[in-house]
Amino acid sequence: LKRERGFIDAGPAREVITIGLTALETIVGEVKKALYTYESRFQRPAPIERVILTGGTANLRGIEQQLARLLALPTARAATAYHLEYDQNLEPLVPELGPILSLATGLALPGIS
Repeated sequence: LKRERGFIDAGPAREVITIGLTALETIVGEVKKALYTYESRFQRPAPIERVILTGGTANLRGIEQQLARLLALPTARAATAYHLEYDQNLEPLVPELGPILSLATGLALPGIS
């Protein structure tokens, strides 16, 4: 149900969505604290331009829009495979796998030890 509905308001799944939004608001509170800490530690910090979502949760329907609304920042899923070579037969899976494989992809890049 979580993967199917995500954060899209849909009748009988409304309770599940409400629970998910409550959890998301907790995460947003932590992100806002981190943003405040970043902005307060530097005299002229570089502006935060966007939020990039990684991990399996980034694939939940509607999460980009909910986070963009709650954080007042543009939000997008990680496009991890953008600079990678892969078999073109995998192309239909790339949008979903990109956010999930972001950590593994980063660790596999040259120069990471």
